[in-house]
Amino acid sequence: MPSPLHPLPFAVLLLAGPVQVAPDAQDIRIAPPSWAVSKPAGAAAYVPPISPLPNWYEVRGGAWQVPLETVQEIRALVDARLSANELFGNKARIATYAIQFRGEARDGRRLVRLAGACNVHDRPRWQLSETFFNINDGGKCYFDAEYDPLEKRLSRFDYHGYA
Repeated sequence: MPSPLHPLPFAVLLLAGPVQVAPDAQDIRIAPPSWAVSKPAGAAAYVPPISPLPNWYEVRGGAWQVPLETVQEIRALVDARLSANELFGNKARIATYAIQFRGEARDGRRLVRLAGACNVHDRPRWQLSETFFNINDGGKCYFDAEYDPLEKRLSRFDYHGYA
């Protein structure tokens, strides 16, 4: 008489990932989940942040790469805006801001998207080049802005305020 089926082996198969069955149906292989697959040989295990200036981080995935000269122009404009901030306007505090930027395109025009944070909550620096740091409030500690490289001006600069 055949033994009864136990649910535990089936649960293990479901958690392990897709099952690959060989054509002769006697060799069953369980594919590991995608997070457990090793990187190919030569792939970097750590991708350092893209930081052309201290505390400035280019966020990957932009439509175009922002030249260093443009980043320096933007820095002067952002520093002037932050200097006017009564809460964080001293030069020592401004130097600690983490500024993220990325070259984007909208309606056929190039712009530079910016996000600034006076506190990145001990987030590893490499993550600041992976995705924009998102805080929905925080007063004048956090801001979003856009820079128009044709007009060489900040076309938008908004502190988050309080929720």
